[in-house]
Parts: sequence; C-alpha cells; structure tokens
Amino acid sequence: MADVSWGHMAWNGMAMQIPDTWRPVQIDARHLLLADSDRVVFEIKWSWISGRFVPEKRLGAWRRQQRLRLEIQSHSPKWRASLKRFDATVFHWRKAPQSGRGALLYCPVCGHATWLQFFDPVSPALCLRLLASITDHTTEAMQRIAVFDIDARIPADFKLSSHRFDAGRFLLDFSRRKQQLSLMRWSPATALLAGETLAKTAARLTSLPPVTPAYAPDCKHDNLQWQQPLHGKRWAVLPTAGQDWLRLWHVPSANRLLAVRLHSPQSPIDKNEFKAICNGYQVVQNPKTSNSDITPAGPALPAHQKPADN
Repeated sequence: MADVSWGHMAWNGMAMQIPDTWRPVQIDARHLLLADSDRVVFEIKWSWISGRFVPEKRLGAWRRQQRLRLEIQSHSPKWRASLKRFDATVFHWRKAPQSGRGALLYCPVCGHATWLQFFDPVSPALCLRLLASITDHTTEAMQRIAVFDIDARIPADFKLSSHRFDAGRFLLDFSRRKQQLSLMRWSPATALLAGETLAKTAARLTSLPPVTPAYAPDCKHDNLQWQQPLHGKRWAVLPTAGQDWLRLWHVPSANRLLAVRLHSPQSPIDKNEFKAICNGYQVVQNPKTSNSDITPAGPALPAHQKPADN
C-alpha cells in the first residue's frame, strides 16, 4: 500500500479516505458503489435507525436480500482499533464468483447504521486505512461534499434533496427551512465559452436572476454575481424580504465552470455565509486524472454485483 495515493470522499454525511484511483460508479442518496478501473472494489450503504439496533436482525435481512453467505468473524486487534468509534460486526461474505470482507457499523452518537463491503482482492491494509477514516456525522458548522472532482463546504443544516451527475454537468440541490442551495459544475469550459462572454454563457447554462450582474472581488477567478431581492407579499399582508443570489466563475486551470445559487423566498440571505459557500467550493485536480470530463459512468456490473434496494 506504500505507493497508493489517497484522496477524500464525502457525501450526504458520510466521509472517508479512498485511493485516488477509486471512482463512484453508482451514487444514491445513502449509497455508494466504487470501482478501480473496471473492477468493483467497495460498497457502502447507510441509514438512520429509530429504536433499538439489533445487528443480527440487520445481517439476516441483508443476507436474505442479497443471497450472500456470511461468516461472522472475531475482531483482530487492528480491525478493533480501526472501528473503535462504532458498535461493529465484522464478517466475510461470499456470492459466487465474488467474495470479500465487510462490516456492519452502528454509531451510538448519531444513530446511523452502515453496511460496507470490500471486494477481493482489496488488501487488508487498505481496508484498515479506509475504515479508520470513516465518519458518519459531523460536529462542525460546515459539512463537506467531495465527489469526483468537486470539493465543497456548506452549512451542516442543509440536507441533500436531489442530485444529478451528467456528462459535462453536475447539479446538487440542498434545502433547509425554506431555503434552497444549489452547487453546479460544467465542463469543458473552453468549449462552453467558445468566444462568448461569461454572461452569455451563463444565460445558456442556467436561469439567471433578472438583475444586472456584478463582479465579486473576493473570488480569485473571472466571475459574475447576481443578487436579486424578491418583492411581494406573504399571506397578502406581510412584505417578503427574500432573495435569489447566484455566483458563477471560470476555473481555467481545471477547464471548469462552477456556480452557487442560494434562493431564500422568505428571509434575507446572510452575505457572509454565501461568500463562505462560494469560496469553499473548488475543483480538485488529481494528477492521475486528466482535465477531460469526469462522469459517473463506469464498468457494467454483473447482476450479482448490483446492490439491492433497501
């Protein structure tokens, strides 16, 4: 494992270190399937548990659902050290022709149960490092979103509401207390701009607030920012102080366009929070990945490798 370089992945409350060559081939709200080149290597699913957590019940249901052969194993000292933050059950699984090791984790702090499995021949040392890095909740004011080539920090109380990863276009939507936050990413920027101004390109890519844009001086890249106050009445009596803000910028070194939109129909936007979200949203350039587009497309999975729905 000495020559393995590592990166960070964070998605909907779950965060971990993964080898730089691992890529998602399936992303759902609480499910990730990762592959290395054309080989599936890791799967993780998580959910919040209400009431008493009974690991035997969970393991039995998963075994029947996936038609797996499971062999519960005692924790080695190294596995115990890597999983000390959780109530953990470690197992070896087999479903011909695949096999590997896995674990069922329960966090008594946040109440999340996590099922994860490694596909042979992932090395034990690599498994241990990934396991030691896993967190299923944050105690910080900002949560991290790090997937494919984007890395963002957004307020922890925003919850994922929808996501799309299409070739050349990513769209992540979050919500809290009647506010909607969107993170957007397009590529390749050179083809999208194609001699146009940033304003004209922005108008083709997304809907724009009907106000004149301005330059945001806190952004180090070529950018435009729209700040629209929403006028109207709430309940036909009280005036609405809501706003719709959008910032879009060009990252030429990564050949990407990024944007943040915050829509707040019933309350003013915190300008410092909006600035922090924009400045915390960036492109991660992996030396093992070219500047060509990154998409979730991956190997076609045989039926026995496709995860079942919860």
